[in-house]
Amino acid sequence: MKNTKKWMAVLLCGLMLLVSAACSQEEKNPKASDVVDELRAEIEFPEMASQSVENLAAYGYDLTADDVEDMCFILAGSGITADEVFVVKLKDESKADSVKKMMETRRDMVKDTAVDYTPEETEKPTTAVIGSKGAYVYYAATNDNTKAKEILNNAF
Repeated sequence: MKNTKKWMAVLLCGLMLLVSAACSQEEKNPKASDVVDELRAEIEFPEMASQSVENLAAYGYDLTADDVEDMCFILAGSGITADEVFVVKLKDESKADSVKKMMETRRDMVKDTAVDYTPEETEKPTTAVIGSKGAYVYYAATNDNTKAKEILNNAF
């Protein structure tokens, strides 16, 4: 009888651990603008301009409204600095790798342009954060890419 109670207690503890682990693995679903707002609150940015889904092609992104569930895309309004943040939630998660490659191409283009026009800005795209989690894909070139990476990793 005592052994049965001990085994039941062990099984209940194990079940509680499994349930709590499953709850802690809950998928995050933040709004793209909330993630960008957090970046802006924690990292200093110059004057930034927002871009809409209709303007994405001008920045090398082959995405339309049919591809995007939610997004926030900001870049330096002056064009003199390389500051840029793009957080997108795709309708089709299978396109995440393709969008990540687009972000890498964009980063490389910004870096190459900065070398010629504003060499002091090359650090931002060189150490930019590019990543994905589920349907979310993100790119951040900021004054503090280490902090940006921490915020983005915690957001998703």
